[in-house]
Amino acid sequence: MARNSGLIVWSSVACLLLSLVLIIVNLETETDLEAEAVFRGDSGSLNVSGGHTVYISDEYECFAAAVTIANETEDFFKPGCDEIYDQPGWLVIGTFHPMRESLLSVNSTHEILIIDDASYITSAGYLGCGLCCLGLIGLVGGLITRSTSRKKVSTQQTENPYQSTQQPVQQQAYGRYAPVESQYKEDFMQQEQNSTEAEETSSPWD
Repeated sequence: MARNSGLIVWSSVACLLLSLVLIIVNLETETDLEAEAVFRGDSGSLNVSGGHTVYISDEYECFAAAVTIANETEDFFKPGCDEIYDQPGWLVIGTFHPMRESLLSVNSTHEILIIDDASYITSAGYLGCGLCCLGLIGLVGGLITRSTSRKKVSTQQTENPYQSTQQPVQQQAYGRYAPVESQYKEDFMQQEQNSTEAEETSSPWD
């Protein structure tokens, strides 16, 4: 049991390390924004839900465009620069996150691109996330199994604490009474010898 749990733990650690490598590869992979864009232009509408990022051409500054992305009651656009997600030719100028699918009206003073945030996750990213979850589950399960097996061994040793000391006690007891037993044997043999000598002395044929 302990050996199997150790194998599970080390396999889980390997999965976590591999998932980390795959996630880094995903982050380093550039996204083709123009191919992945769900919207391109300065006005129009789109029906979306979830997280989206808005880009503007790097010919302009980050806050050069005035953008609104709204339904009939609320403007969802939140302006903000993010150099981490900037791509060649395009700068991040903000995000929006409608909680449920909504028909949104888009207006901007300059051409913009709108990208679904799920587009940033490549096949390597999905595989890395899957291995990360598998590694965490295996690591927790392996550690629990190992801890349980150690407790079981400790309990078995506690239930029979005299098992390892019975033989020394027996040997000690035998050693204590061995001289007495030897003395009895010597006395008995001496008595038999005396009886034999007495019989030979009293023989009527002498």
